[in-house]
Amino acid sequence: SDGQTVTVDLKLPAVANLTVTVLKSDGTTPIMSAYVYLRDTDRTSSQYIGSTDANGVLKFTGGVVEGAFSVSAQDTTYPYRFVGSISGTVQSTDDAKTINVTIKGISFSVSGHIYLADATTPVDAYVSILDAGTLQQISAIYSDATTGAYSLSNLTAGDSGIIVEVNSPGGNGKVYDSAVQPVHAGDSLIVNMTIPVSVIKGVVKHSDGAGASYPSVFNDADDGNGHQIVKFTSRRDVNGNYTFFGLAPGPITLVAQDGNSGLTGTASGTLVDNVTPLVLNINLDPSAAIKGTVFQSDGTTPSIRAGLSMSSVNVPIYNDQYANVSNSGTYQFSHVALGAFTGEVYDYSTSDYLYANKTGTLTTMNTSTTLDFVLPTKGSVTGAAFQADGITPLALVTVYVEQTDGDGPNGNFQKSAGTDANGNFSFSNVPLGNIRLTVFGPSSTRGIADGVLSSTDPNNPLVLNVTNGNAARTNQNLLGTDSFTYNVRCDGSIDGGSTGLGLRTPFNDADYLRINGPYINCPNAATLELSGRQIVYSNRSVGGLHVNRKVYVPDTGGFARYLEIITNPGNAAATAEVELATYLSYYDAGYRFFPQLETDPAGNNNTFLVVDVPGACCYPVSGFVLQGSSPSVGVSKVQFNRNDGNLTLESLYFRYSLNVQPGQTVILMHFVLQRSKGDTVGANSAATALVNLTDPNALTGMTAYEKSKVINFTIP
Repeated sequence: SDGQTVTVDLKLPAVANLTVTVLKSDGTTPIMSAYVYLRDTDRTSSQYIGSTDANGVLKFTGGVVEGAFSVSAQDTTYPYRFVGSISGTVQSTDDAKTINVTIKGISFSVSGHIYLADATTPVDAYVSILDAGTLQQISAIYSDATTGAYSLSNLTAGDSGIIVEVNSPGGNGKVYDSAVQPVHAGDSLIVNMTIPVSVIKGVVKHSDGAGASYPSVFNDADDGNGHQIVKFTSRRDVNGNYTFFGLAPGPITLVAQDGNSGLTGTASGTLVDNVTPLVLNINLDPSAAIKGTVFQSDGTTPSIRAGLSMSSVNVPIYNDQYANVSNSGTYQFSHVALGAFTGEVYDYSTSDYLYANKTGTLTTMNTSTTLDFVLPTKGSVTGAAFQADGITPLALVTVYVEQTDGDGPNGNFQKSAGTDANGNFSFSNVPLGNIRLTVFGPSSTRGIADGVLSSTDPNNPLVLNVTNGNAARTNQNLLGTDSFTYNVRCDGSIDGGSTGLGLRTPFNDADYLRINGPYINCPNAATLELSGRQIVYSNRSVGGLHVNRKVYVPDTGGFARYLEIITNPGNAAATAEVELATYLSYYDAGYRFFPQLETDPAGNNNTFLVVDVPGACCYPVSGFVLQGSSPSVGVSKVQFNRNDGNLTLESLYFRYSLNVQPGQTVILMHFVLQRSKGDTVGANSAATALVNLTDPNALTGMTAYEKSKVINFTIP
């Protein structure tokens, strides 16, 4: 009560001193400079308290608190191994007294096998040997992948024994411990462990039965919060064998990809329990072989210093195959996806690399097609560079000549030369065909000129002048008054976002263009139209077709409009598999915000889709308009990829399958749009207006000719 005096007696715990002697396993030889660790009532984990002197002794006066304690030692001479441990108790009567303990390592070896839950499948797992008294690691090793065997010798432990701990090979962070194993001097312990981890195994095969060397195999799982977790195979080999560990029982779908060909395949089954293995063989998509010979320009002499790429439209972008010719100029790609393909060869026998492209279509699996390449003949180009007035020479600048008849993964022919005091320049060893000159003027100005080189006679060069100022840099930032930016990159793909609204780009490169396999390369310059609001990438050739790209953003913003202008320059009808690829941004940082499909094109006749990053602070809603409501030629495929860990939606692709007649030009029109964070309603409304072409800016600046050539919208 108020004013009362209360007496409270406190009894402090006893605190003892500690003298530790550390000896080798012979029980007499002291270990100098050994690290000593202590765990007691106050120290809930082992803490370093000092090192031993020349006599192997450490006198510790920092206090060991009443109750149970354990002491361990580490030998600091190579190979720095664990010595042992000892446990004891500080009694209440030990206050201010010194407790003497001796740590003498007990020498032993341990071996065994690690099996999965079926008790027969060996596994390569991380095996740790722990001191049972302190749970400190004595040593560790991976078990053998083929046999599951592990073996460790010349170890020492304390008198509490050891524990064998196995990390789950499924990568889920779980560990499995054996019972405590008593240890006596000279023991050779055998500890076999069967861990409760499921196994799925099988073979990934090509359509011809050949195993896919070291395939990537993964399984899409849900983390319980609606997010994808992609688990990758735990083991694979050169023959296509794979093993998956640690998946939960239930329905299973695995996806496999061959890293050489880019071919993919899926297989499904049911994992009954953790004990019964599931055998799931995965057949990759059908393929065929392409082989041939690379010849010099005379058509008979093999090229022995050449490389090739093979791009298939039916494998993901950037999964091109590569090969080098043999000493006789031959090559082979054993597994190429059926469908349209483009092969590119480059000869590196001189510093002026030569390139040649061929396209085709594979229709029958497990066949072999012969495709020979003949390198182009060469000629010369001369000319002069002028300032914007077309009269004044542009001296001491760089001019590039580029052969524009075929883009591919290996690039295309180009070389540079400097102009003299009169603006003159010259090039030799330029392949015949369509060429472009680009002059790099002062202050990042550009100029271009196109021509056709047709003569191999060095005395009859192509004379082509180039005037600065009629072109621009390929990277352009088109900002609308709505504060959204469309940052157009050198190949016409774009980033977005809004500095004014504090929003990041919702995509890392939207609308990469590829045709019949390869993607369009970056030119050295572009041109601007519509008062700088439309950037044009012209005079490109990819997949056997001539391509111009136009990207337009209105002054008011709202969207970026693409015109993919495709012309068949050949004498026969050409297949054009035109694909647009977009890589979406995402935000994690522990908050798990990922792109999600808000409007599925499957519900609106593949006319548009909308993507959002719900919950994230700083991403706009994005939309993609693919076609009108009643196109004469529409989208043939829409694909969403979830092929990286923890991403709900990583990338999207849409494709148009065209048949372009000789000399015919067709135009594919599509749109990319952005709206404020969370405004999916506004994005859907804007996309619908573009589908119906009721947005007042949808067709701004298009010529009557361009409107007449659009095939995926009906333009009145």
